[in-house]
Amino acid sequence: MRKPKSNERKTPSRYWDDSDWAIANAQTLSERCPNQWVAIYNKKVIAHHKELGHVARQVRKLGINDPVFTFSERGIHVYGYSTSI
Repeated sequence: MRKPKSNERKTPSRYWDDSDWAIANAQTLSERCPNQWVAIYNKKVIAHHKELGHVARQVRKLGINDPVFTFSERGIHVYGYSTSI
């Protein structure tokens, strides 16, 4: 097991609580913020928008550190990719 360096920040337990909250409330989030990036802090949506950069700027303006960012997907999406052999 790797020993943390003294200058590393520990992830706050609130972050993990917010992450669990986002998972538990995924359906509600997808209804209220369909196909948008969502920032969550203290089990509340603090910003949402279709562009992640916009959400990040809103969070920065609020002066909040370590929010949970998640994409609130609604409906069926097909993501394609191509490969070369």
